[in-house]
Amino acid sequence: MIPILIAILLGIVEGITEFLPISSSAHITLIATILHLQEQEVELYAVVIQMGAALAILWHFRYEVAGLLIQKLAPRESFSGIRGICICSLATFPAIFLGFTLRPLFAHIFAPWSVALFLFLGAFFIIYVEYTLSHRHISEPTRQDAIA
Repeated sequence: MIPILIAILLGIVEGITEFLPISSSAHITLIATILHLQEQEVELYAVVIQMGAALAILWHFRYEVAGLLIQKLAPRESFSGIRGICICSLATFPAIFLGFTLRPLFAHIFAPWSVALFLFLGAFFIIYVEYTLSHRHISEPTRQDAIA
C-alpha cells in the first residue's frame, strides 16, 4: 500500500499535470522511479486516478453521451443515435487496434528512460509550435494550420 504522503504527492502531480499539454502518466512514472515505488502499487494508483479523470470527462460531456443512446437528448443532431455511435467507434478503432498490436512494446515505451526522452522531445515540440504560431491569430483554422 502507498503511504499517505506518497499518495498525496502523486495526487498533486496528477492534479497539476492532467489538463496541461504534458503527460500526467509520464510524470507519475518518473516520480515513482525516483521514489523507488513498487510497480504494482503505482499501477493501481494510476488506474484509480485516471478513472477519476475519465469520469470528469464523461460528466462534462454527459449530454453528448446521453444523446448517443437517446437521440432526443442530443445537443447536436449530427452527433446522436446510431450515427454518433458509428463516429465514436470509427474514432476509437485505430487506438484499440494499435493498443493490441503494440502491446509487447509497452514495457519499453513506458520505461523511465523512454518516458523522460519523450517528455523532453514533447517539450521542444511545444516550444517550437508556440514560437512559430504565436504571432498568428487563428479564428478559423485551416487544413494547413492543422498540419502545422
